[in-house]
Amino acid sequence: MVGTFPNLQDSSKFRVVPELCYSEATPSKPRREFLAEKDCSVSIEDFPTFFDEIVAFAEQKIHRRYDPRSWELRVSLSLPATVLGSPLTQWCGESLPRQHPIVIGCSDRVNPDHPRRFYLYNRLKHGWARFFKPQKPLKELNWLITGESARDDWETYEAVQCWGGWLRCRQAAVERWYTLIESGIPLAIWLDGDCPQPQAIAQTFARLTDCCHEEFLDRVRSERRGSDSIPFGVFYENPNYLPTVAETSEEQFFRWG
Repeated sequence: MVGTFPNLQDSSKFRVVPELCYSEATPSKPRREFLAEKDCSVSIEDFPTFFDEIVAFAEQKIHRRYDPRSWELRVSLSLPATVLGSPLTQWCGESLPRQHPIVIGCSDRVNPDHPRRFYLYNRLKHGWARFFKPQKPLKELNWLITGESARDDWETYEAVQCWGGWLRCRQAAVERWYTLIESGIPLAIWLDGDCPQPQAIAQTFARLTDCCHEEFLDRVRSERRGSDSIPFGVFYENPNYLPTVAETSEEQFFRWG
């Protein structure tokens, strides 16, 4: 789990908190282990190299702890909402998405410097309650399927499929990402590159959603390894697996100024 936050001292870099979570603990309270002694400061240019090295370090930690048992590593990259629509390869390069399931989430929900983080986190809990249906195929969810426009109330939906450039990193897309975050919808699939073939998009998204919640992350990896897969991004947030950040002391009373 790689929590990424704005660096208030240097806007050209991100503050990064890498963690390892063990699912052998109870699902509602996984065991966690920080992978760095302190927060890392990483520029976007250096991020793919950093990401590759932190994943390799996590693999080494798991190997030493669990050998000879086999294991599966799944990677969650939490980003500020303003950069959620940027290509996945910008953050982790070309090869890692084929080696491990990699999904993104929104770090604003747990960022101590974000004024509405508690509201955003609470919206995700509402959205997860609508979304999580064990053993039910994801294709049976109430999907919001977007082209270039959608005016519906997003809170009535459980997941999003974006068939066009609707969630790519332009100013209009940033506003739509904010709408998605505030709706609490925990799952969105979108085109991470140009694909003029609607049939190819439909087939890829159909394969991704023809599974239940428990199988979804592994399906993401296998689909990215397919020779006929289109470039796609996955936004996926489980409220039990969000980055850990240092909390400020609890405020007893509101103070102004």
